[in-house]
Amino acid sequence: MKWDELSPSVETAAEFAKQHINEDLSSEKNVLIFQLAHYGAEINRHFREDCIEDIDLEIADLISAHCADCDLVLYRGVYNKHWELMLKNGQNFFDGSTVLHEKAFLNCSLIKGFEEHRDKKLRIFIPKGTPVLALYGTRYHEVVVQRGAVLQMLPSDDDYVNCKLLSFVPPNMPVAHIPKKR
Repeated sequence: MKWDELSPSVETAAEFAKQHINEDLSSEKNVLIFQLAHYGAEINRHFREDCIEDIDLEIADLISAHCADCDLVLYRGVYNKHWELMLKNGQNFFDGSTVLHEKAFLNCSLIKGFEEHRDKKLRIFIPKGTPVLALYGTRYHEVVVQRGAVLQMLPSDDDYVNCKLLSFVPPNMPVAHIPKKR
């Protein structure tokens, strides 16, 4: 797929992230970066189960302060239980279109094939200007996309479910306020 051409190589990933996403912030915001890098699954559980803590919102604010300056393609492994939850959450959106809604952050890899090995693999087109944060020193070349992503499912191949980021809808937003596809 041509989207894969937007993905950097292993050798160029750190420089690409530094140039197009953010500098290495591990010393600047050490506590928040450490929490996100080491407790991401727990933080994501907070958002999915609507038991959000103050530090979770501080991390969301940190991600909001950094936007990609170009289109990205990110890769994500997803357990079946989270896939089903994203499908269920997506049923409230965009009449007539199949979408996924992840109430938590999208923890992804910048490099194809480096996503976590899970039941499903997603290839996600992320448009320029999207709030994302690159985490340096992770084996997945991790990029975290802001919480509340709404993804449109597109034709897929044998390996990846192709998706395009449409918008963000934070947890607990009333469905009446969610834009419907026209």
